[in-house]
Amino acid sequence: MELHHLRYFVAVAEERHFGRAASRLGLTQPPLSYHIRNLESELHVQLLERNSRHVRLTPAGRAFLDHARRALDEVEKGSDLACRIDRGEVGQLRLGYKAAATSKIVPKLLAEYRRLCPHVKVIAQHVPAARQVAALRDGDLDIGILVPPIRSKELDFAVIQRESFVAVLPTDHPLAVRDPIPLEALSGEQFVIWPRHATMHDAVMDLCRQSGFIPSVAYEARSEAILLSLVAEGVGIAILPGSIGSDRTVVRQLTGLQTEFEIAVAWRRDDHSASVRSFVALARTAAGLDRARA
Repeated sequence: MELHHLRYFVAVAEERHFGRAASRLGLTQPPLSYHIRNLESELHVQLLERNSRHVRLTPAGRAFLDHARRALDEVEKGSDLACRIDRGEVGQLRLGYKAAATSKIVPKLLAEYRRLCPHVKVIAQHVPAARQVAALRDGDLDIGILVPPIRSKELDFAVIQRESFVAVLPTDHPLAVRDPIPLEALSGEQFVIWPRHATMHDAVMDLCRQSGFIPSVAYEARSEAILLSLVAEGVGIAILPGSIGSDRTVVRQLTGLQTEFEIAVAWRRDDHSASVRSFVALARTAAGLDRARA
């Protein structure tokens, strides 16, 4: 049974006339009659009673009409859904983000993406950078927002934000009266820092080494909120991206830096789904980028 058989039968059943049905379908009457006979032959049942003046549905025809209409309706809905998914208007996007990116980048991108693609369900979750790369490669994530470097030939990425590192101090810290602060002036301080497995941990350690010292770590904090609270309570100071801070701490610019903090959006090189394409395009537009780096 072909789909056009259902369309032809529904047209005849609704028009109760082969000539009008043929006109509605853009056919001539003989091929329409031929296809209806083929349908009845395939079903082994008479669907229509015909005479020279009218067409009438048999009881079997009335029952089949309901199912034919539903089948055509489902096909139309399925076709429409497939097209909308292909255009990125509906579907699902699984997104992983790095903790350091949450304060500024992720909320803005998700809000704009929801405005542009309101029927795409976004599942966003905090995933450490190393796990994001593996999850992207394995197909468990569609998009990653993380801190470079991203070492995988299977992934593409684009840096979507660059910002300077700053010193975050307790409000009563002696260095709080200075702005900017030379990085080497922090050499004798106790530091609150991200855990050793975090990209930010390595970034801060590298910055300090570039200035000739290894920071003394008082505490490793697993979240931004805890880290800022520890700084506010005077446990130590922190070096963080400029967008991170709280009203209980003092943020001061640093001099003597050779590195900026970067946030990137990453995706599988072979993922051509519309939802991923649209999110990447949005992220690149927000960053003012013309092309992705690999």
